[in-house]
Amino acid sequence: MHTNKIIVQKWVWVLGFWVLTVLGCVRPTLADVMIIVADKDNTIYSEFDLLSNGTGDHVFAGKTAGGNSRRALVAFDVAGAIPAGSKIDSVRFQLYMSRTQAGNQNVTLHRLLADWGEGTSNAGGGEGSGAIATDGDATWRYTFFDAADPPSSPEWASTGGDFVATSSADRSVGGIGFYAWGSTAQMVADVQGWLDTPATNYGWLVRGNEGPNVTAKRFDSRQNGNTSRRPMLTINFTPAVVCTKGDVNQDTRVDGGDIGPFVDTLVNGAMPGTAEFCAADVNDDQVLDVSADMAAFVNCLLAGTCP
Repeated sequence: MHTNKIIVQKWVWVLGFWVLTVLGCVRPTLADVMIIVADKDNTIYSEFDLLSNGTGDHVFAGKTAGGNSRRALVAFDVAGAIPAGSKIDSVRFQLYMSRTQAGNQNVTLHRLLADWGEGTSNAGGGEGSGAIATDGDATWRYTFFDAADPPSSPEWASTGGDFVATSSADRSVGGIGFYAWGSTAQMVADVQGWLDTPATNYGWLVRGNEGPNVTAKRFDSRQNGNTSRRPMLTINFTPAVVCTKGDVNQDTRVDGGDIGPFVDTLVNGAMPGTAEFCAADVNDDQVLDVSADMAAFVNCLLAGTCP
């Protein structure tokens, strides 16, 4: 065993200086991007507890000429699109504003704290007045309207929706066109939370200026006939990597078969975020370096596994 240890160490360390001169830098982290369309959306209307617009072409945010507020609810199936364990790097939320009587108005996103529904209600026309809610619709009072027994419908803890008072993002919305929110640190935290704990993914409430009258903005919904104008969420993320340290050839063992692949990885480099990088970064310091990783790799070879 002692002789084998000397042979292995000499063979690996002889290449050390050469590998160090070839390996010039750490490459950027491997990241992915995913664009997803809203999984559900709706509008709730302040003037009547039974109004909604579950399958309408539009959602609304702001205040009407009559002093009534509209709030849009939008949610995305993050866990269904992004691999579990991924790290969310940045987030961009996009809406298309298709009608308004107001000039520039601040529109904010707020993380929702309770689940809500999208039924089959459809206001028709300009949709600004809403329609009578159907089964499963969210309204100003109810989270999931029960058409057969309205008084038994589950309610928001606070009328108008349960949401975090501090906004996750805000921006000014003016004339007709596309508008994007983010990326912000809080939006990233929201989406990371929805990925890690899907049961808490209730989406965002889109809130317009509810101070003066005539601030309402109409945005196109996920049912809109123009697919490019539907609510979209762009997520940049780094996938989680599962590996066994030292098992660079990924055959479930740490043995002599890993020596060549290990040296190749040090020489040619590997993209952080890949299984190759993870396995060759034996000391798990997020850097491929000859001195530390090679010493750790030799110990793994002698032990037949890495601690």
